[in-house]
Amino acid sequence: MVNSRKALLVGTATYGHDGLRPLKAPLNDLDALAEVLGDPDIGGYTVIEVRDRPVHLIQRAVQRFLVHSEPDDELLLYFSCHGLKDDEELLYFAGTDTEPEPELLESHAVPAEFVSKYLQTAIARRKILLLDCCFSGAFRAGAKSANPRLDIGGTFTESGTYVISASDRIQQAFELKSTADPKPLSVFTDAVVRGLRSGDADLDGDGQVSADDLYKYVSESLRAAGSRQNPTRSIVGGIGDLKLTLQRKPQEPTPGAVSASPPFDAAAVRRVLAEAPFALDAIIDPAPDHPVRQRFHEHQDQTRSEHLIAYVNRGHHNDWFGFKSREYEPVAFTDGAVYFPGAVRMTYSELAAHDITVDRKWHKAYRGGFHTSHLVLQRPGRTVSVNGAFHQGLEALAAVLTELGRLATEASASPPPTPE
Repeated sequence: MVNSRKALLVGTATYGHDGLRPLKAPLNDLDALAEVLGDPDIGGYTVIEVRDRPVHLIQRAVQRFLVHSEPDDELLLYFSCHGLKDDEELLYFAGTDTEPEPELLESHAVPAEFVSKYLQTAIARRKILLLDCCFSGAFRAGAKSANPRLDIGGTFTESGTYVISASDRIQQAFELKSTADPKPLSVFTDAVVRGLRSGDADLDGDGQVSADDLYKYVSESLRAAGSRQNPTRSIVGGIGDLKLTLQRKPQEPTPGAVSASPPFDAAAVRRVLAEAPFALDAIIDPAPDHPVRQRFHEHQDQTRSEHLIAYVNRGHHNDWFGFKSREYEPVAFTDGAVYFPGAVRMTYSELAAHDITVDRKWHKAYRGGFHTSHLVLQRPGRTVSVNGAFHQGLEALAAVLTELGRLATEASASPPPTPE
């Protein structure tokens, strides 16, 4: 049986024109993404790579890939390269022979409109496009006008394309700056690969990573890391269930390991928050009509089934004259999870699996200064960074989270009580 899951990965790192600087990430991006997509236990895709090719060969490969598809194919098309815009704000993908003059891009680069045309005419029913380039949010899925019809919900229909872009229409996309990694990836692709490889991008817990799961995971990861790019998505044709990974086999529990969702006593959360001597403003068990409860549900509407235990204001820093100069988003504690700024949700079992540290940098201000701190929760496959600039707030919050993580570990290791 011929594999119906097919991926075409296009990466361009070297350019003949002096106006386009060489890139370090694209070919590394292809290596990493091809590995995870081609893994028979993860993506199960048949992968084709187009590496450092001129524009006409890229177009030929894209056209062949889409024109020769079959109705039951599940196609994934990916670009990692320079993204360019012409004078009309139309997007183009650079090849090795691209000349970056805006008025010449139509004949010297791959038009996004060309890619969009063949995506929409391909008879394959399920298609996903991943764009890792500057201005990638300018891709107009399935329409020549500036306002294509977007279908953000529903179920999969006869034909559809799900587009995830590394940035919006005016933002640049960045490479990872790491001296330790000999093969750095781009920021966007790094998050994609980590989410697929680890399974952390399976946000709904059904054993597979959907396109919607991946978009939300990558967006959350980049926000938590303080990235200056905002992924975007557009959906044409009503795709709601396109899966990028195969069904994962359930893992046998390891003796002594923290379970995925151990029962956790809400009273333990309440007790730690009430007793901890930390320099944060906490509202414990807000009343049903309390404004913070309403605000929490406005921002986390999907959690109405969880009981809000506490709403912690992470604090603020003062300027030299003693006036409050900035406030920070709160951290919310429910009976099921902790909600950090940037839509980061962590169950108490996940919290227990993290090493929690606080990094601090000193920034001098006029006739004084203040600390800029970063609360970092690290474990293989996932790092969450919460930024803040105030005196002891993050240090205190780290102590609270560490204690709750310890209690969660104990709860998972303890046998459940015997019913009377």
